[in-house]
Amino acid sequence: MPASLAAHKISPADFETTLSRYTDIVPSNLAHLETYRLETLPSDLKDRQADNDDSACWLEKVELQQLVDWKLHHGTYRPSLAKLVASNSGGDVKSITEAALSGFTSGGRQQDSSKRLNDALKTLTKLKGIGPATASLILSSFDPENIPFFSDELFRWLHWDGKNNEGKTDGIKQVGKGWSRQIGYTAKEYAALCNGVDAVRERLRKEGKEVSAIELEKVVYVLGKEGVDVDEDGDDEGVSSPKTLNKEVSPPDAPHPKRASKAQDISTSGKRQKKESQTLEDANMTKSSPSKNSATRRSTRLQK
Repeated sequence: MPASLAAHKISPADFETTLSRYTDIVPSNLAHLETYRLETLPSDLKDRQADNDDSACWLEKVELQQLVDWKLHHGTYRPSLAKLVASNSGGDVKSITEAALSGFTSGGRQQDSSKRLNDALKTLTKLKGIGPATASLILSSFDPENIPFFSDELFRWLHWDGKNNEGKTDGIKQVGKGWSRQIGYTAKEYAALCNGVDAVRERLRKEGKEVSAIELEKVVYVLGKEGVDVDEDGDDEGVSSPKTLNKEVSPPDAPHPKRASKAQDISTSGKRQKKESQTLEDANMTKSSPSKNSATRRSTRLQK
């Protein structure tokens, strides 16, 4: 029986093996966006922070747009998000992102980490088109080592059976399990995700492997795209014979006959889930409108 790839069981060896397949999963024609999100922007932000004596950092509008472009091509493409983000002024992007990141520069490091994240999320969602998921992407670009991106795959993996790392449903808005579970894209769900990431990193550290939040995101992206079943009992597809995707965007190879039915179920539920998740995230983006009523609704939602 292959070793379990569940969040509370994945081994350091399986983690590393899965991580090594990330570049095979990402289409090569999107490599420039991967480089921007994973290398260029984090490096630019680090330099900008250093140039300001560690006291300030921010994103320019063009940087935010490129980051959102990565998100759209990495997951579900939604033109409405790009248009909303483009409607923000350059001044608003700079001032709001600077205010959000102020909690992570020299003046704000004494704050409780969960409070910093919650405050930053609230601030960033003042921008049009920015909900908790995209806000977390901005924060992750600033500190990819420690701040996780609220990705669909990562949330579903950490809450595979509909519960958090403590076996509770606290902070989880939608029901379901596995890769087809619904996501509410709320601040509470992001807090639950962060707690789950911390728990996995700490467990692996005790087992002799230091992993970053961005590495964890990559590993789970691979598992999600391969449709690996990570049931708690270890009855999963394992990592010894991965289903490698072509580096160019193209139709996938036909599934193994014995797995055809399972693959079809995953595909069908995945398509249905994309539509449901898109509706939920679009709703959260709409709530990010700068109008007074929308701002009030957004503030209430984030503080729940």
